[in-house]
Amino acid sequence: MRNIGFVVKNRGFGPIAKAISIAKMFRNNLNNKLLFYGDETGISFANKANVFHEINTLNLQELIHYLKRIDLFIIVMDQDFALLLYSKGSRFIYVDSLFDYWKFTEGLEIKLEVVKNDREALIKLTSTLTSHDKKLVAHMVAFKSIIQYTNKAFLRWNKYKLILPHSKFVQPIVPSELNSQPQISNQSILVNIGGLQPDKMPIDKMYFPFIESVLLNVSEKLEISNLQIKIRGNNNISKYKFNKIIDFNFQNQEDFLIESIASKYVISIPGLTTIMEFFKFGIAAVFCFEQHDSHLHNFKYLQELGYTGTVMVNDHTNSCQNISEAYNQLLQNGNQLDKYCTDIVKALQNPLLLKQTIDMTINNEIVCINTILQKEIY
Repeated sequence: MRNIGFVVKNRGFGPIAKAISIAKMFRNNLNNKLLFYGDETGISFANKANVFHEINTLNLQELIHYLKRIDLFIIVMDQDFALLLYSKGSRFIYVDSLFDYWKFTEGLEIKLEVVKNDREALIKLTSTLTSHDKKLVAHMVAFKSIIQYTNKAFLRWNKYKLILPHSKFVQPIVPSELNSQPQISNQSILVNIGGLQPDKMPIDKMYFPFIESVLLNVSEKLEISNLQIKIRGNNNISKYKFNKIIDFNFQNQEDFLIESIASKYVISIPGLTTIMEFFKFGIAAVFCFEQHDSHLHNFKYLQELGYTGTVMVNDHTNSCQNISEAYNQLLQNGNQLDKYCTDIVKALQNPLLLKQTIDMTINNEIVCINTILQKEIY
């Protein structure tokens, strides 16, 4: 029996969804025992996936103590833990996305080329690097690394390929298929606000009240009788009592995607994994409710594709220094808030949105990931 350890920190649902997609491949081999390590959000998500044999709270000190227990680690978007494993000599596969806005220190690839075979010197160098630089190093030192990318980012990545002999590029990391057929509803809106990171957004005092105001306004403008609004987030969402909005408890990621297909309208934060999943399964969503800077870059990515289903909060304010300030301004200005809601409704009712989604559907490359991991799975 081989122990495969999946380590995922909460940076939204995207990393956890990636881990589950990969875990399903490893589950095909009965000799693999899959161990999950994560925080409260990750554990909640992993419990519903029904794919891991053992689920544990992520305690780095305890995990380091039991390193010899794990034959292979799958590290998702946690470059610091990946580099710690490298310093301990553990075997791991590193999984991360690659965004075109990531900035690496000029000449970093030359420095890494010099020390790549000197573990001590490389560990010393990483202590001086930025977060993005460390991601590059994690890909370099991994036994294998998997990079989910956008085409524009891939062009920038080429200059680093010489120091990344074990890296493979995939697009996207999503479920290969759904096991059941959705029952279509003409009276529901599904709203996805993702993994929610309170350290980046004051959710209770500003973000949740804003979402509530918008959804109630949008539902009135849609003029659908008996309209159901279902909202999906992490455990933080259950602590806020929404008015006329259902806190929907999806059993797993597949149930969420099936419900998304079945819903009359879909509104979602612009997380990259969600974007990829929706394009893969032809889900025509309107992307809004951004939470942090990476979402702003994802908006830019969608707009460069020509996708019209985006509504940004900053576009509806006079001028704001940050996203939180923009939400506050809209909450305090009824006319601006109403214009924001009207634009969401126009996007939801745009008949071209579905056609655009189908046209942009990304060919599923889960087979490519299977090929990359074939020896490790079996």
